[in-house]
Amino acid sequence: MQYTDDELEIMISNYRQLRSQLKNIRESIMVPHVIQDTNIGGGSSGFISNPTEMTALRLAEDDTLNDIKNIGLAIENTYALLPKDKQKMMMLYFIDRDPNIKEIEVAARLFIDRTTLWRWKNQIIKMYKLELKKLDNA
Repeated sequence: MQYTDDELEIMISNYRQLRSQLKNIRESIMVPHVIQDTNIGGGSSGFISNPTEMTALRLAEDDTLNDIKNIGLAIENTYALLPKDKQKMMMLYFIDRDPNIKEIEVAARLFIDRTTLWRWKNQIIKMYKLELKKLDNA
């Protein structure tokens, strides 16, 4: 899937919400409210008789869950590949960013220039885009 740099930046910034969304989707799949049997004509049901197997299949086949999992995994892989100073920048600028703090303040906290902050931001977004492509192709 193709994303703009702004969309990728938003994805990274929403990492914490993504984790809770992933948990909620996983729970709704694992503990469904009602299992509907669409077999109304008699005969044997099309359901897998093993509930664990049925849950595993639902988890594996849910596209939304897999997409969110890939987005989160790409963010985690990107973070792991970065040197320590850029990891700190990723946390301060994207993941734990206070919306009231301006970019110049983030740069000051990292003891870097604002242009360096922008350069690092663009490098992180490019790395994230590559990680996301790897997982989409897998």
